[in-house]
Amino acid sequence: MTIVFSKEVENYLFNLMEVLYNKEYFSYYETSNKYVSKLIKEIKTTIHLKQKHNTPFNLKKHGLYYKKFSINKGTSWVVFYNYSKGTYYINYISNNHAPDAEFLEGSK
Repeated sequence: MTIVFSKEVENYLFNLMEVLYNKEYFSYYETSNKYVSKLIKEIKTTIHLKQKHNTPFNLKKHGLYYKKFSINKGTSWVVFYNYSKGTYYINYISNNHAPDAEFLEGSK
């Protein structure tokens, strides 16, 4: 199994550390970094285990499938991806607080 993050997703995750710290979701930058690292690890180690969903038509631009990941009780992360020959191509990441979440099963 191979997991490939798009450049956009890599940039999003890197910037997420700054956003979480600057908006004071975390008091320390190191804690923000650990949170994002935990999310990445969860994606990498369980994307193939958790139930996948077909992406709704109006969100298919992000990928054919999506999976939800919860690493705390306040936010569920949603990863959109395509899959081919043992490789997961992670195209987009969002969460249950984003406007698109209303189109996903059980996200709100």
